[in-house]
Parts: sequence; structure tokens; C-alpha cells
Amino acid sequence: MSDEQMIQRCGLDMTIILQLAKLGIIFFTITTIFGIGVILPVDKTAVPSNQNATGFETLSYSNLEKNAPQIWCHWVFTYIFSFLMFYLLDYFNARVS
Repeated sequence: MSDEQMIQRCGLDMTIILQLAKLGIIFFTITTIFGIGVILPVDKTAVPSNQNATGFETLSYSNLEKNAPQIWCHWVFTYIFSFLMFYLLDYFNARVS
């Protein structure tokens, strides 16, 4: 169904809500894949800053040493995820307007 048909059938408010849900699904699917596929292994294989870390603590940013080389991964993906969200917002904004 095209956006024009959806606006006529459901109204502009519902179309925007559905587009927002679609944006969220796309964004969180991509970030989850990269988070589990890249960031999680980087945190898990790092030398722990806290030797008593167990469970979830070993999979988080807090597991990294203060100047560990793996910290770059978090910063790079923060920028990648931010630009991805800006791109998706621009894309969906152009579709609705």
C-alpha cells in the first residue's frame, strides 16, 4: 500500500505512527545486529578491569580498562548509529512530507 493510499484510508496521524514504528524496527534491527556481532565480542574478549566481574558485567563497556584499545569500537559505533538515525529520520521525513 502506498503512502497516499494509507493517508486516505487511515489518516495522516496513523500513517506517521506506522512510519515511526517502521523506522524503529529498521534502526533497532541494524543496531542489534552490529551490537551482538561486533561490540559484544569486543567487550567479552577484553581484559577485564574488574577481576570479580561476573555475568552481564563481562559483556558491558564497564568491563574495559580505562585506556583499553577496544574503547574505540564504542566511539565509532556511537557515531555510526547516530548518523544512521539521522539518515533514517531524513528518509522517513521526506516520505511523509
